[in-house]
Amino acid sequence: MEEKEISSPEESLEIIRLMVEKAKSTVVDNSFLFLLWGWFVLVCSLGQYFLKVVYQKAYHYYPWALLIIALLIPLFRGRKKVTQTYVDYTIGNTWIGILISYVLFTAIFFRIGWEHCYPFYIFLMSLGGFLTGKFLDFNPLVVGGIGGAALALLTAFLDFDQDILVCCLAILICYIIPGYMLRSRYKAGLHVQ
Repeated sequence: MEEKEISSPEESLEIIRLMVEKAKSTVVDNSFLFLLWGWFVLVCSLGQYFLKVVYQKAYHYYPWALLIIALLIPLFRGRKKVTQTYVDYTIGNTWIGILISYVLFTAIFFRIGWEHCYPFYIFLMSLGGFLTGKFLDFNPLVVGGIGGAALALLTAFLDFDQDILVCCLAILICYIIPGYMLRSRYKAGLHVQ
């Protein structure tokens, strides 16, 4: 990328204005994605819990197929990013790594069984929130990530049915609550980055 010499104070102000606008779009995009994933995972978890525990259905995992929709929504949302900051790049690659980890763990659990999947899934969810919070310098995501990691550890001592409910709590503290806080911070004009 070629560097251009700044020739006037107005040009400096325009560059700063563009950087602030870029930071705004990052905040909005991240809050949207955290809320999208948060609500989808919460609905899937509750759906699985009710099918397994309340209705005692063998195919209690069917609600998780809804996550395919959650994967497609960002693709069709029409993101219009012309430029990408280093933070955007880092966050994007972090989530690609976490998504790959989810896929690999899912393949492993198909082979060894699902009874201990939630500690791993909750930990990955927590790690993503924690790292994104660090990159954005947004403490509610960091705290949510730490709380989620503690819940992941807790699930190692519970049975599968209880793990599903802990996943619901983890998604609330890792994604949904921080996602709304991130959105309200943007609306209040307090920008992250």
